[in-house]
Formats: sequence, structure tokens, C-alpha cells
Amino acid sequence: MRILLTGADGQLGRLIQLAVSDSDDLTCTTLTGSPSHPDCLALDLQQTGSITALLNRIQPELIINAAAYTAVDRAESEPAMAHAINADAVACLAQWCAEQNARLIHYSTDYVFDGKSSRAYLETDLPAPGSVYGHSKLAAEQRIETSGCRALIFRTAWVYANVGQNFLNTMLRLAAERPEISVVDDQFGLPTWAGSLATLSLAASRKWLQTEPDSAARIYHLSARGEPISWHRFAQTIFEIAASSNLLKQTPIVHSISTAEYPTAAARPAQSALVNDRFELEFDMIVPHWRDQLSQCLSQRSTLVDPLTY
Repeated sequence: MRILLTGADGQLGRLIQLAVSDSDDLTCTTLTGSPSHPDCLALDLQQTGSITALLNRIQPELIINAAAYTAVDRAESEPAMAHAINADAVACLAQWCAEQNARLIHYSTDYVFDGKSSRAYLETDLPAPGSVYGHSKLAAEQRIETSGCRALIFRTAWVYANVGQNFLNTMLRLAAERPEISVVDDQFGLPTWAGSLATLSLAASRKWLQTEPDSAARIYHLSARGEPISWHRFAQTIFEIAASSNLLKQTPIVHSISTAEYPTAAARPAQSALVNDRFELEFDMIVPHWRDQLSQCLSQRSTLVDPLTY
């Protein structure tokens, strides 16, 4: 199968490359391409004309959109760029798929919800984003749905990996620099390893590709299993597992602080855990617990094989 992957240099994109079948014809794209990897093509998602031209040349049967504008706070001052990448580009991908009878896999976010629910979110819950980033990601979902293309939309949350800029790598860096750190303890969710997200979403997609679906896009929540935890608890667990695996020389003291004590430009959902039941039932797969995902991620840290070095 001819597959086009956007965002190949991101934390999710890199792990998707490891999960794609060897028998597939995979074309990777990044913003600038890669001189060391001629097969990695340049694709500026702010230029819809360039997107269409590349799709017409490659003629993918499946597009995996792992690219996104994810600078949540900066999006508050760059709404046009956030919407161009997160919504307009996605609309272009979806429209091309609808016209060419191709299929689309897209990754969305817990930020489409306002975080005010007292329970974890279902796919049927009404979105109400509280940030520019959240609005741009919701707009992408809506434009996929209205395009009529055959698509799977995976909403996920708190994504991390051994590569890229994320909470895990920030915590491990700070642990090497400071004896004490402070972490927010009143925002709750389910941290998701990009490796688990890539493996599960592609396994589900293989089953989906063998079916004759209708034209409606399907939305699934796909994060981690378990009771929602705070960022503070997540940090403590990172240090606990990393120390037991000899990845840390020292374990810092983790102080608990409130969201009010750590103000950000964009509002964060206070509770944004996602329920994976629909995904597990329809694809007959069990999503691993967040702690198991973290343990597996850290176990690979010293032997990490990065599929592409950009």
C-alpha cells in the first residue's frame, strides 16, 4: 500500500515509521525534508497548493497525518498559523482523499474538551475547547467529517516519547539539573506513550482497511488505560521507574503546585481523561495501562533506535 506520512520528524511520526509494515510503500514528509534521507520529502502544510501537488504526484492510498502545530501557548498569539496547519491543511488532505477514494488517519486531542467534566470523556460528549489550539484541532475534526472522506480520527492526550520535546524528556532533564522541582497537581489526564499510540492506531487501521466502510469519518478515543492522574503524580512515577532502571543519578523532590501558581497563556483542561471503550470493543484490542506504557518507554531509552535522524 502506498502511504504518505506527514510530520515524520515528530515524536509520533518517528514511532509510526517503526509500526508501518515493511511491505508498505511509505513516503515520509517533514517541513524541510532531509538531505540525509532523500526519500523524505519537504511539505509545508501552510501551503495548500503544495499539499495538493505532492498528493497528486505520490498518489497515496492512505495518508497518515501525524503533523500538527502543537505549541499550545504560542498558538494564543499565532492563531492564523495554528489554524492553517491544524485545520486548513487537514481539510486539504481530507478533500483530496474524498475525491481520490483514498483513506485518512488523523490524530486529534483532549483539548477539544473544556476539562470541566467530573468524569472521563466519551466520543459522544460535546466538544468545548478553551484554547486556540483546541479550537484548531476541533475544526480539523469537523472539516474531515464534512469532506465525506473515509477517515479514522484518534483523539489522544498527554503524548510523550523518548524523542522530541515533551513532559517526560523535560522531567528527566530537570532531574539531572535540580534537586527539587515543582509540578502542577490539579490537572488530571492519562499520559500516552507515542509508541503505544502508533502501534495501536496502525493495528486498528489495518483492520479498518480490510473493510468496506461508509463515507462517514469515525472518531475514537485512544490514550492510556487507568485512573486519571495529575502531572505531579506522573512526574513522581517517571522518577521512580527511571531511578529503578538506573537512568537517574539523583531523584529530585517533587513539590505540588496549583495551576494558578503556574500560569500559562493557554487554558489547560483540568480533567481531560479519555475513555477508550469504543476503540477496544470495535477493534478487539486492550489499551495498556499508563504505568505499563511508561515502563516500556523507559526500558527502550538506552537502546532507542531512531528511524530517521533529521
